[in-house]
Amino acid sequence: MRNKKPSWENVCVSVVIASYNRPVMLLRAIKSVAEQTYRNLEVIVSDDCSDFDVSSVIEKCQRDYPFLRILLHRNSCNMGAPFTRNAGINLATGFFVTGLDDDDEFKTDRVEQFIRNYDSKCSFLASNAELVGRKKTRNLFACINQYDHSDLLWGNRIGNQIFVERARILGVGGFDESLTSSQDIDLWYRLAMKFGKIGVVHNNSYILHTEHDEKRITTSTNKIDGMKKFIEKHKNQMNFFQKQYLLFRVSVYEKKYLKSILTLSLFFALPGILINLRSRFVPCFLKF
Repeated sequence: MRNKKPSWENVCVSVVIASYNRPVMLLRAIKSVAEQTYRNLEVIVSDDCSDFDVSSVIEKCQRDYPFLRILLHRNSCNMGAPFTRNAGINLATGFFVTGLDDDDEFKTDRVEQFIRNYDSKCSFLASNAELVGRKKTRNLFACINQYDHSDLLWGNRIGNQIFVERARILGVGGFDESLTSSQDIDLWYRLAMKFGKIGVVHNNSYILHTEHDEKRITTSTNKIDGMKKFIEKHKNQMNFFQKQYLLFRVSVYEKKYLKSILTLSLFFALPGILINLRSRFVPCFLKF
């Protein structure tokens, strides 16, 4: 008798929202979870010691959405994104965990699509995102494939949030709290290395807001420091061209364009540049 594929219907999903000093956006993020077509959810707001009373926001949401379980963790001092996300994951009780940044939001069927497409043979599921900029809105990626762990050493080609069994995140140690950036792709890499290929749901069910003026890590020195530590951490698993591509990206963020040309790193980085351009601009034709 053929084994039936396990059903994941009605399994609890924990949505971990890492937050810092964005009360209005946090309200929007929680609202997008409350409006999900999949109902067995809990929200973990993990706050990195914001300057406002986060509990008042939670109380309002509990009044507005009495059917939604909302838990709050608050750091006693500013600890950074990896620590804050790990604290939320530790507090979660769901079988699955998925993340949401406080300035972003879910489309209404995001969790339902993950539940319908989940296969435990994959390390986790990823999807595309709708990138909202000041001038236009577009897909974050033109194409997301079913990558394995080695593909991720070309850079983050799947986005900043995934859908995964909570036990698997805990099993690889969670987010690396020593990284000031690249902590997402570092965790995705370790998960894929241990549990296998990455599953993809071909929709853009995550809305990534970049049109606001709030501080982002991509504009800070933390971005460069985190990238350098990520390269050092995984350099023994990288091939020559992967390492050259990531070093070239560091030089771009450092605005050392002349140095990258003179050292030929631009030439050696070309394979990585072409691979990432393809994922950004060449549409997918194969469906998961």
